Amino acid sequence: MINKPNLIKGIPTLIVRALPVPYYYGRYAGQNIPSQAESIFKTYINYLSEALKQMSELLGNEHCTSLKTKVDQLAKVNPSEVEAEIVEITRNLSEICTQNKSKIKEGYEGENGLKKSFVELFRDVVDTTKVLIINNSDDTDWVEGLKTKLTKNCYYDVEISQTKAQNFSDLMVKSDVIVFASATPQTIHEEIKFLSTYRKPGLVLGSLQKDEKLDQQTMRNGSWLRSRGIDVLFKIFSPMRLFTTIDKINMRFLLQGK
Repeated sequence: MINKPNLIKGIPTLIVRALPVPYYYGRYAGQNIPSQAESIFKTYINYLSEALKQMSELLGNEHCTSLKTKVDQLAKVNPSEVEAEIVEITRNLSEICTQNKSKIKEGYEGENGLKKSFVELFRDVVDTTKVLIINNSDDTDWVEGLKTKLTKNCYYDVEISQTKAQNFSDLMVKSDVIVFASATPQTIHEEIKFLSTYRKPGLVLGSLQKDEKLDQQTMRNGSWLRSRGIDVLFKIFSPMRLFTTIDKINMRFLLQGK
């Protein structure tokens, strides 16, 4: 898993944000690469390359420049090699960031810091994933909070809808990934059928708050969904865990159709 704490230690979140797509591109790629998957992969590589260039300028570190060169080469190597290359690049970058922790912290935040630059760069360069939240939860604040997290912390384009909404069909067609806000209601068994109808990858979330325990209904539904190949997240999910999972299921679907 590309988001292991020891692997990404010290790396700015907005660089970590770029890692899951190329990592899972390498993991799931076969002999025939769909053009959409390859295009998305290349936009993330371009973002990561430019972000490392800016990091190198901040740190004056030749090793960071060397990593940028390795990232640039990822678009040319065999897809089967990309997964291991990304892990190695991440490991080396973590060492550089850990050694330059104070300098990175100083240059990252602030009005004209790298964080602001990286956000603008991500928006400009990356093919943004369109996420549709199916609101099947009674907790409106939870659903709105989820949208905020996916938009402001994961940098997706996000819409919220319900299965009976007038524009539901249009939103399903336009979206890349479908996120079900809750695994609790029995209606989830019917709702997930829309994934096969519209040929979309999906993720089901358990609407957990801090210290909240899973009820039996949610656990049963979650187990049933997983037995049918549907991804489910129960634990309290950080933005990093969310974007890693969403990018994984999207890239897997684009490359393997499942």
